[in-house]
Amino acid sequence: MLGVAVGALLVLVCNAVIPALLAEKDPLHTLSWRVFFSLASYHFYYSEFLTPIGEEIGWRGYALPRLQAHVGPVWASVLIGLVWAGFMLPALGLVQMWSGAAILMYVIGLVSLSVEMTFAANLSGFSIIVAVVMHTLASAQSAYLSRGLIAHAQPRAHWEWVWSVSTLLVAAFLVLATRGSLGAHRQSDS
Repeated sequence: MLGVAVGALLVLVCNAVIPALLAEKDPLHTLSWRVFFSLASYHFYYSEFLTPIGEEIGWRGYALPRLQAHVGPVWASVLIGLVWAGFMLPALGLVQMWSGAAILMYVIGLVSLSVEMTFAANLSGFSIIVAVVMHTLASAQSAYLSRGLIAHAQPRAHWEWVWSVSTLLVAAFLVLATRGSLGAHRQSDS
């Protein structure tokens, strides 16, 4: 339960509020805070629950524990985030026709989310449910919550980049606060 609660907080609050505060000129007065309580900000489709199950069995269920044992939690998170972005690249570049800059911003977001998911997964003892919930919430709110939050705001120049890079702040905070362990239990050398 701790992993689900922390994961939901990271995905729904930290990944939306911190970037919004940094990307807007006057965030406390112009952001639409009521968007968090509007069902229109969350788009749950039937497939939103199915896709993460298949992906997270591989990413957090199989790959994370093995990579984390060899390269540590931070590098394991970064590697999984990069592979995950590579896995999504055909859909973004070929099907949705995203620009190179948009794909780079997406990669930054996935690596950040991967660090957060590693932290929550470690808190839960590698429960796949935590990863599926976080992945589902991230997919369901993706741009809807963020766009609703800044609907009446005055963004800074290049706010999309500020938004994207600021997602790294949450990941960096987790790395620093846990001294790189991301909630993983250190194994003794005995």
